[in-house]
Amino acid sequence: MIKKTIISLVMTATVLMAACNTASVSSDSASVTTSVVTTETTTEEKAKETVSDTETSSASTETSTEASTETSTETSTETASEFGPEEGKYDRTYLTEEDGVYTYRLTDPAIIEKYDELYADAFADTISYNEFIAKDMGYFPDSTATCEARTLVYQKPEKEEFITVGSAYIQEYGFDLSNIGYTYVDLDSDGTFELIMGVFYSDDYTVQYDLPQRDYIFREYALVDGKVVKIGEGGNRWCHWLGSDGIIYELGSGGAGDWGISRLRFRASKAAGEEDVDWGFLGFEEYEFVGAINSVPVHLNGSSNDIYEGAEIPEDAVIEYEEVNALMDEWEAGQIYIDWLKMSDYMSGHSSSSN
Repeated sequence: MIKKTIISLVMTATVLMAACNTASVSSDSASVTTSVVTTETTTEEKAKETVSDTETSSASTETSTEASTETSTETSTETASEFGPEEGKYDRTYLTEEDGVYTYRLTDPAIIEKYDELYADAFADTISYNEFIAKDMGYFPDSTATCEARTLVYQKPEKEEFITVGSAYIQEYGFDLSNIGYTYVDLDSDGTFELIMGVFYSDDYTVQYDLPQRDYIFREYALVDGKVVKIGEGGNRWCHWLGSDGIIYELGSGGAGDWGISRLRFRASKAAGEEDVDWGFLGFEEYEFVGAINSVPVHLNGSSNDIYEGAEIPEDAVIEYEEVNALMDEWEAGQIYIDWLKMSDYMSGHSSSSN
């Protein structure tokens, strides 16, 4: 995952334009092309020939022809739900596949109702903070404002005053809770679902910035020792997404020399005793990374923490940028879509949460 040095780079960034609301998900120095994953639908050939000893040669030929026709029209479509929970991966029971496109779609009303209640504090946190910005501050940042990428700080153009308004995530949903989607995913396949939140991107956004519609995770909550803990808070330059292979991925950029994609595992036990994160991720373990560190293109099998803390980059981890881009393209090709539940529907069904 993107390391403390990247966080430091982001936190000490010089004043950026508020147009960072709609900054590209792509790295400053890497051209990462996302594409909708397409996987081939397997064809199961089933030919059945039942030819009796008394059938003529012509009858045998007819039977064979019928069997061939039947085989050509039969297909077996694999549904990812057959995978289910798997150690070290997220539970793919509710991952579906259609024409090579993978979508996570949680539709079980019992699970949704159960976790809507269990994560009531997480929803209340999201709603109250948005209300704090919109009402108590009485201020919405506009196109003339400037911001510093930190926890995110805005400055009113007419005043020498900075206002802390939270993470970059609130930029992504445009200070409008109806733009937030959520669902529940068992990120570590331990039988308990985590809450993830993302954004309904408009067609105008994807067209304006020439980006394909993708479903990124900007905020995450977990139940740790019976307590709701925010385990993830990011923005369009530092976020998570889910792969069809059951792996959690992290996309991050801390500048021209530090960017890439990490493969992660989540363990709720790693978040035990921790408080909510304001920016970053908690309980996730990186076990593979591809990208650039200190402007050096690398592919690491293991965590990059040590390197960001001062260790030397292993010689066998240094590769060419072409190899970096190829591997990143391969990983991104497996990114799934998420059929988000609507935050606005949650609020309608839990009116007390929005008071």
